[in-house]
Amino acid sequence: MKPLLAQIEPYAVTGVPSAAHLREEFSQISMRIQWSQHSYLSVAWMVHLLPWQHGASAAQPVAPGNTPELLHQASTQLGSGDMAGAVTTVQSIGGLPQEALADWLEDAKARVAADALVQRLTDRIDRT
Repeated sequence: MKPLLAQIEPYAVTGVPSAAHLREEFSQISMRIQWSQHSYLSVAWMVHLLPWQHGASAAQPVAPGNTPELLHQASTQLGSGDMAGAVTTVQSIGGLPQEALADWLEDAKARVAADALVQRLTDRIDRT
């Protein structure tokens, strides 16, 4: 349980974002990324000017054409309640879109850890 607690410790004061909040935030970020891929606005400008990006991932970029499909897949996973699957999918996105999703990904990993911790505690309580 220590690794799970370590993942959620930074959220001790603010709380781990809810799954509903993360779905909404993902939708907004995804829309911005898709606009940028259609040249409606530049991801580079978004990454440097908007406050929703604090840290960048050093993930290797996937082929640019895969990003919309991966965003759609992650959105579908979120819609069906598969936060862990969405995290795995988002981790496979690279380049500037990955940077734009860095904070969301960190929060989503914390949500997955919090949910796993609750499940483990529930299992222990049920066994007693």
